[in-house]
Amino acid sequence: MVRLKVKHIDKAQKIIRIEQSKGRKDRHVMLSPETLDLLRQWWKARPPAYDARTPVEERWLFPGRKPGKPMTTRQLIRAHGGVVEERTYGGVGHLTLIGAFAPGLRL
Repeated sequence: MVRLKVKHIDKAQKIIRIEQSKGRKDRHVMLSPETLDLLRQWWKARPPAYDARTPVEERWLFPGRKPGKPMTTRQLIRAHGGVVEERTYGGVGHLTLIGAFAPGLRL
């Protein structure tokens, strides 16, 4: 989830393209209207770190601390105090998005 780029979201077909997933296979996952809405809210509120020279389609949905790199899962967990408390940006947090994307997923 943390390695998603704008180009991976296909709102017309309502899918998320996951490149090089488990088994090095590309996958297509259904995109519910609720998840799409959460992703839109997150996009508006997300930190715009290092976006200046990057085309919109190539921007990370969850930018990391290093220029041109996505947030790591470790950064995600640390940002949320070991997944105990959810921080929000504009009312939308990382865990909200992950919960909407994969309710059974455990970090």
